[in-house]
Amino acid sequence: MIYSNTKLLFILFILGNLSGCLDDADSTEETIIGNVACGPEHAVPYKPANIGSNPTIILNIAEYGDGSNIELVENNTVTQSGILPSTETDFVVSGRGEYFYRLGKQGIDTIQKYYRTAPEVGLYQTENRLGFSTRDAGTDTSPNAKMIGFINDSIAILPRRETNIAWVVNLDAQTESEFKICELDLSAYETQTITNEGTDEEAIVTYPPHMELVNINDNYAAITMQRLENYTAVNSAYTAIFDLNTWQEVDTQPETDGLKGIQLNLKNPQQSTLSGNDLYISSVIWQQSGGIEKIDLDTFTATTINEESGYWSINATDNGNIYAIGIDGWDYKGLFEIQGSTRSAVGNTSEDILTTLTSRENKLWLGYKGTADVTAKVEIYSALTNSLEGTINSLPRSTQGISFIEE
Repeated sequence: MIYSNTKLLFILFILGNLSGCLDDADSTEETIIGNVACGPEHAVPYKPANIGSNPTIILNIAEYGDGSNIELVENNTVTQSGILPSTETDFVVSGRGEYFYRLGKQGIDTIQKYYRTAPEVGLYQTENRLGFSTRDAGTDTSPNAKMIGFINDSIAILPRRETNIAWVVNLDAQTESEFKICELDLSAYETQTITNEGTDEEAIVTYPPHMELVNINDNYAAITMQRLENYTAVNSAYTAIFDLNTWQEVDTQPETDGLKGIQLNLKNPQQSTLSGNDLYISSVIWQQSGGIEKIDLDTFTATTINEESGYWSINATDNGNIYAIGIDGWDYKGLFEIQGSTRSAVGNTSEDILTTLTSRENKLWLGYKGTADVTAKVEIYSALTNSLEGTINSLPRSTQGISFIEE
């Protein structure tokens, strides 16, 4: 891609502003991040993302042990390759408007913001140039923030898996002290177990709720928690519902005592998608069983709709179709259209390992893992006909996530 003079000036302007940054990654003495509980004073209106006619596609590609980077695609062709190379691989990349965000998960614990015409220039100006931290101030513990849930272009929720606290953040922050707005307390969903029971070494072990997902509509933020014990799905998973107007947790079962959230039928939730006010959640147990359930965000009820296998990535298209990647043993194989309790295969996808699935309007974007026999690629399918419409071939690494930015 050839930059115009205007784009080059923009890049030079940003680089000039960053030139005074230091490389000390641990300096936080000017960072003041409070522990403010979210309340009505923090309420902001929900706004869905604007969908343009000529998006740039962001491919977050990575191979464990090999590193990661970003590829930019226009008209099914890679236009910029090798952007933001890193030896780390555990990133989530999310586009919103003209910007995209790179969230480092377990052990990375940073978030950085980039503009579409200057995709290698971080806009969050911190001393280490990696962006703002997602860790609690003064701690070395990784919160493992899992994803970015956008309320609007400026405000988002970060579910933090290894803690009891989700953050509501200001994506337009100019300093780290402006980034975290307030906190959502999910400590009620902690789990406990007794180890070495009946011995001198008996102890109570407390596990965090394991926030995995956040989905947002006009009225609510839904945070889904796995509630594992030592990586095992022992306890029921839950989805907590927060009212965007008050930031209070909604008691979805007011006639009963206990947790306020929606108890899920299936354990170990994996991914989710919204279709209107219906929230679809995929799950898997022991790499074989599992399924898909639907939460009605009007009635706060959960219904299991498909148990033909465990499922990984799940997505809803604009025409209301639901698609998911099935799980076969330890591999993610087969793209399926979910039709209630039955499903139908889409494309020739059952023999190769699939990595990610996303949708935009009525198109599906499906990532393939690179192996000795298959080159990493992305396929694009029509949700109107379930037919293959295009392929992005010969990617240097497997696609772990697909997102979009607008002109």
